[in-house]
Amino acid sequence: MLFLAITTIKATLVLIMAFGLALALRRASAAVRHLMWTLVIVGVLVLPVLSLILPRVPVAVRSVESPAQEVSVLAPRTPAPASRPASQDRQRMVLFAWLAGVLIVSGRLAIGVIQVSRSAHSAIRIENPLIAQISSQLGLRRTITVVRTGRTTIPLAWGIFRPVILLPTDSDHWTAERTRIVLSHELAHVKRQDGVTQILAQIACALYWFHPLIWLSARQLRKEREQACDDQVLSLGNRASAYADHLVELAKSLRPAERCWPVAVAMAQPPELETRVVAILDPQRSREKVTRMGAILCAVAAAAFILPLSTLRAPAQDRTSIGGSVYDAGGAAVPAATVTVSNLDTGSEDTTVTNPAGEYSFIGIPAGRYLLKVLKPGFAIFRQQDVKLTVSSPLRLDPVLEIGGVSESLEVVGHIHRPPQPPLAATPHRIRVGGNIQATKLTYQVKPLYPETLQQQGIEGTVLLRAIITKDGSLNAPSIMVISTLANPELAKAAIEAVKQWRYEPTLLNGEPVEVATTITVHFKLQ
Repeated sequence: MLFLAITTIKATLVLIMAFGLALALRRASAAVRHLMWTLVIVGVLVLPVLSLILPRVPVAVRSVESPAQEVSVLAPRTPAPASRPASQDRQRMVLFAWLAGVLIVSGRLAIGVIQVSRSAHSAIRIENPLIAQISSQLGLRRTITVVRTGRTTIPLAWGIFRPVILLPTDSDHWTAERTRIVLSHELAHVKRQDGVTQILAQIACALYWFHPLIWLSARQLRKEREQACDDQVLSLGNRASAYADHLVELAKSLRPAERCWPVAVAMAQPPELETRVVAILDPQRSREKVTRMGAILCAVAAAAFILPLSTLRAPAQDRTSIGGSVYDAGGAAVPAATVTVSNLDTGSEDTTVTNPAGEYSFIGIPAGRYLLKVLKPGFAIFRQQDVKLTVSSPLRLDPVLEIGGVSESLEVVGHIHRPPQPPLAATPHRIRVGGNIQATKLTYQVKPLYPETLQQQGIEGTVLLRAIITKDGSLNAPSIMVISTLANPELAKAAIEAVKQWRYEPTLLNGEPVEVATTITVHFKLQ
């Protein structure tokens, strides 16, 4: 929805500038103005495509924040829901309304294609030497099919690759002058590729059906197209007064209930008839054609405006979101967990906490590469490296926290040249836990004995052990291992003999006992 809104704003800017330019070109030829409106229609059609594929240039307003504001940005905040239901419903309604409009206008275009195709297929093909003669005068080298049908009372031209001219059934009673004028006008449409511009205008109206300026632009395109063809007919030597008379007579033959097919270009439509007749009879009017070099220069000028405009985007377009739920190893939600996202490109950081359902979300953060980190007392730190957030696809991550390890530390004190004294048990140091974790608790501790021979030799040391506390609170003896590489073997043996007799209250996760890793540090010191 944001992309649609920003594209509409850009298209509006293009259309407003086009109407201003049309006012400045009011004395130019109709061919020049038609080229301008054609480039405008093409511009609004390619705007959304270019906005997606070209590198984007964000437009932001910088402001100086106070220290208090900076602190509030980094402070933990209550997570907002991933999207508000009411807002989602409104966005869906707007999106469905837009799609419905696109389908209605596109359906009208598709029906027109089917109708004119059937009419041309069932029509009677006619041969007239004027077709080749006028084509030669226009420099038209394509094969043109001219048919007569009773499904229209006004001459039409349609088709892109195989152009067809449809004449009404009473055309066999026309005078040679009228036949020449009508064929000149319709062949001028084919020469100018007006069937292509007509379809492009209809596609633009389908995509921007809600925008009044696009309909006005399509109308201006049609108006300038017909006048440009009128100018080309006059350039072939046809008298202006005779051409105007035949144009009015053809418009009178149009049935009141008949409507022109949107894919075809009709010769005489009442809405623009008066303006066209005045232009035809005006001898001072500019009737210059657009040269190939002039068309190229106009296209380059249009691209120089459209391309930079398509790369601009509002700051909100750079924003995306990431959210999800935090779970423990048992599949239960973890509330009050601290979730932090750190932008790896800019170094910025944002923090939130999970709600009672374990949900978190970051809405409106810049797209880029992030480090996602989740902290909860009693659990191991969760890290997700190089999380890539893009504007087009908000991301959902559901971290699963593993239970954190328990550490115990005690000190064994010995005396040089004295009998070994029973050491005092040190108070275990553990990480404080909360939420759905009930931490393990040391309930029975056997003190390690300081080897007498090492005391006499004055040898001290620290032994670092790792073990697994089982679900019944005992230490898994095979899992006890020394992880300090410089530990004295006799000190390590003494520490293991004592530690394997320890007993714990098991760790409870959501009321159920689980195994947990523990690290035990034993310091052997001499007085």
